[in-house]
Amino acid sequence: MSIQQLALERLTALVTGNSAPQPGSAAALVRAMRESPNLSPADVDELDAAILAGRLPARTRDLF
Repeated sequence: MSIQQLALERLTALVTGNSAPQPGSAAALVRAMRESPNLSPADVDELDAAILAGRLPARTRDLF
């Protein structure tokens, strides 16, 4: 693709406003953060298990 074709494609995308942001761009990141995650109950259970596995025991010695 030539530079002229790329520039024309980008300008067309700006004018029409219906193109998806490029992967890895700031706009793509913001859009991903605004969308709600599509989690299943199994995903939530897996996350809870990972959190529990990563917890450290509470240290109550030498409080004072």
